[in-house]
Amino acid sequence: TMIADIPTVSKVEEFAEYAGLRDVKTESATEIFEYENGAAFVASTLVSDFLLPVWLDMLDEETAENVKQKLAQLIDEEEADLSFRFTVKVTLITGKKEQAH
Repeated sequence: TMIADIPTVSKVEEFAEYAGLRDVKTESATEIFEYENGAAFVASTLVSDFLLPVWLDMLDEETAENVKQKLAQLIDEEEADLSFRFTVKVTLITGKKEQAH
């Protein structure tokens, strides 16, 4: 569900054209975020405010909190004394919309 709910670039371009934009262009890039440890990753704005609410939407509050704690713990166990890098592919879409007369 987490992956299937993310629209493809072509789908986003379709949305833009449906919204009346013309000369639609997209630019994609990979962004790297580095965190000191698992707790910092889970507490970061990107993760806590943007990603986790979507990823954990199907869980009750207590279970979601347990998953967050376990995720931070697993990151720390896997990364040991190294920082944790998280990569995200981002897409910027631009277009022009004609003003109503």
